[in-house]
Amino acid sequence: MEAFVGGSGLVQSKNCVDRRGVSELRMSASRRDFLFSITGVALVNGLPKEASANVNLMAAKRSYFRYVPRIEEGINYYMLQLYPAVNDGDWDKVSQAFAKTSVARAGSEKALNDIDPKSTILEREFLVPMRTWSNSFAEKGTSPKSRAMLVKVDAFEKEMEKLKKATKSQNQADASASWELGRTVLNEYIDIANKGLSRELRKLENLPEDPRSFQALVKRPDTTF
Repeated sequence: MEAFVGGSGLVQSKNCVDRRGVSELRMSASRRDFLFSITGVALVNGLPKEASANVNLMAAKRSYFRYVPRIEEGINYYMLQLYPAVNDGDWDKVSQAFAKTSVARAGSEKALNDIDPKSTILEREFLVPMRTWSNSFAEKGTSPKSRAMLVKVDAFEKEMEKLKKATKSQNQADASASWELGRTVLNEYIDIANKGLSRELRKLENLPEDPRSFQALVKRPDTTF
């Protein structure tokens, strides 16, 4: 074992110095890692926040332009076609809202083989896009806004089931009541959706109390989303 006189005047072994050197190197590495980690935290808490906000806005726009036009098409149907049919007691026309039909292109392979998915107008124009858009407001699994909107979707579906029942029995009073309650629930859904909506997105319009005053909603322009 080699020995020499250290800076303190004490005789120290080379192995002791080597061990101390290794320890100092480890401490230095730890300090360096710590500094790198601090820098990483600074970066995560700095620029990435802006980037994250931009990503969230883009995701919100994508969901908005994908599902809101379908919901608004449903609103046009609800006010301009379903209401007159219910009001006039045109049960055949009202029944069309609950008839499962295909949206597959005529002559397509799925249509020819009768394996094309079928759904009702209410499912295509309301329930599916309303639920999907509601879920888009949940950042991690769920959120208060998302849950509140989904409650309204379920309430609207229940009213439409009542309308379907009233249509089968041709009960004018019950059919009109269910349609009106459905309109109220749609407005509640819209109010929740509009709250906190980005200023870059146009808010949805409420359905008027007097259906006769309703003007068809203009189709939104196509986007790249």
